[in-house]
Amino acid sequence: FTITLPAIEPRLEQADAAANGLERQPHRVLLIEDNDDVRRSLSSALAADGHKVCEAATAATGLEAAQRFDADVAIVDLKLPDLDGYQVAEKLRTHPNLALIALTGYGRPDSRRRAQDAGFDEFVTKPIAPDRLARLMDVALAARQRRGEARNPA
Repeated sequence: FTITLPAIEPRLEQADAAANGLERQPHRVLLIEDNDDVRRSLSSALAADGHKVCEAATAATGLEAAQRFDADVAIVDLKLPDLDGYQVAEKLRTHPNLALIALTGYGRPDSRRRAQDAGFDEFVTKPIAPDRLARLMDVALAARQRRGEARNPA
């Protein structure tokens, strides 16, 4: 028998974005992830997709970076060595236009609820395909923008 596998996944993010009324554009991404391999591979993939990425391996360095790096999106691992991602999200809420995405290796049922309570806009489990993560960033930013407009009508 013969097995045929595609060499690359088809790039559907532009079609998906157009279908959802979202225009694909590069973002400024703060990536807080303690696993070096995951952080580097996500950072490289996002950078290759045109996003500007600031990496941090701990909550403390991530929170410091948030003060000097004007990010659109923060992708935060929930299990960090110093603070957990829920605490990081609560601290990042001082940046009202920042969309937050929870990233975790543990998809426990209460994790999603806790992430929403902490202020995360999206919740994903590892591993995640970079193109899916890019679509989630667009969705989270669009939702955050709509909420901001609803709070501050013109």
